[in-house]
Amino acid sequence: MKNLKVIILLLITSIVIEKQALTKQQKTKSPKPISIEKDKTVFKLVNDNYVPLNKSEKQKQKTELITIFIHGTIIPYPSISNTIKTMRGDKESPLKHETFWHKYINNLRFQGFYQYQPINDLGLIKINLEKTKNLNIHENLSREIASIFSNNYKVLKKDYKKYGYYTFGWCGRLDAQRRLESAEQFYKELIKEIEKLKANKITPEIQIYAHSHGGNVALNLANIEKKQNKNLKIKKLVLFGTPVQKETSDCIASNVFEKIYSFYSKGDDVQVADFISTKKHKSKRKFYSKEKPLPNKLVQVEVKCDKLKPRHSELWITKTRANLMYRDRLCISPYPVLIFEPSIINQIENNFKDCNNIKVNIRKTKKTNSFDVSIKDFQKKHLAKKHYTINIPANNLNKV
Repeated sequence: MKNLKVIILLLITSIVIEKQALTKQQKTKSPKPISIEKDKTVFKLVNDNYVPLNKSEKQKQKTELITIFIHGTIIPYPSISNTIKTMRGDKESPLKHETFWHKYINNLRFQGFYQYQPINDLGLIKINLEKTKNLNIHENLSREIASIFSNNYKVLKKDYKKYGYYTFGWCGRLDAQRRLESAEQFYKELIKEIEKLKANKITPEIQIYAHSHGGNVALNLANIEKKQNKNLKIKKLVLFGTPVQKETSDCIASNVFEKIYSFYSKGDDVQVADFISTKKHKSKRKFYSKEKPLPNKLVQVEVKCDKLKPRHSELWITKTRANLMYRDRLCISPYPVLIFEPSIINQIENNFKDCNNIKVNIRKTKKTNSFDVSIKDFQKKHLAKKHYTINIPANNLNKV
C-alpha cells in the first residue's frame, strides 16, 4: 500500500514539473502566427504588431538596397580643350547662370582622369545597368562598377529583392560652404527619391560610398537633418580618403548614420593636404576625440596593397592608359580599392564585429582577377588575422 502511494505521488509530481516546464517553454518562444477563423487570415508578430503573414513576407522581399557613389573635389588644371568647350557653351548645361570658372570646373568633371570614376551630371542620377550602347566613358565606367557590386552581392548572398545604383554629382569646389550647400541639395533629392520608392511599395535601405571631400558632403547630411527633420536614415556610409575636418567630424555621432567605415592609406598625401577649406591648420586621416569616446559604429580601416600604400586617386579611380595618376606596379591594377570594399566589409561584419581599428592588406594571387586579403585588428591582439580570397567577376574595366 505504501509503495502504491509513493508511485502515485511520484506520478503527480512528474506531471506538475512537466506542466511547469511546458508553460515556461511557451513563454520563452516567440508567439506563433495566429489565425482569424472568419477570413482565414494568418497573422505574424512583427515589431510588436501583428501583421498579415503574406504581407510581411512580401514586404521583406521588396526591400531594395540603394547604393550611391559621390565623387570628390574637382581640382582645376589648365586644359585647352576644356577652355574651348566652356567658351563655346553647352545648351544642356545645368550652370547657365554661373560664371565661366564654375562652368570650366563642371566640364572638367568628364575630362582627364576624373572621368574614370563613378560620376555623372550634377544631382542624384540613377545608373542604368540595362543600357550598354552609346555610353560616354564616365557612364560606361559607372555602369561597370555598379555591375561588379551587383555580382559581389550575389556571391555574398545579400537578402535584397532589388539593387539600385546612383551617382550624386556636386560642384566639386574646395570650399566648406559649397559642400554644405551640396549636402542640402543631396538631402532634398534623396528624400524625394525615398518617398518615390515607398510610394511604389519598395522599402529602400541606403548606403553611400564617397571619395575625398565627397565624404564631407555626405557627413553634412547630419547637419541638414537637424534643420529638416525628415528622419533620414543611412544604413552604411563608406568613406575613402575623406579629409577629417573639424567642420564635419562631429557628424559621425549623428543618428542619421547607422554604420560608418572610413578607409584610409598612409600613402595618401592628398587627404591631409587640405588646409584651405578648414578652420584648422590641416586635415587628418583618422577621426580622434579627446573629450569623449568615438562612437562604436565607426570603423577605421587602413589599406595596403602588398608592399605599396595606395595613393588618393588609387582608392577610387580606375586605371586606364590615360590615367597617369595610377601606378602600373600597384598589385590591384586596374581596379581601385573601391571595388574590394563590399567583400571586405562583409568579412569585418562577420569576423571583427566589435573592432574599430582594422588593417587590411590586398595581394594578387597567381589566378586571374583573384586576390588574397588579410584582415587584422590593431588593438585586440588576441584576435587572429583572417585570410580569404576575393575573385573579381569578369568585367570590362580594363577596356574602358
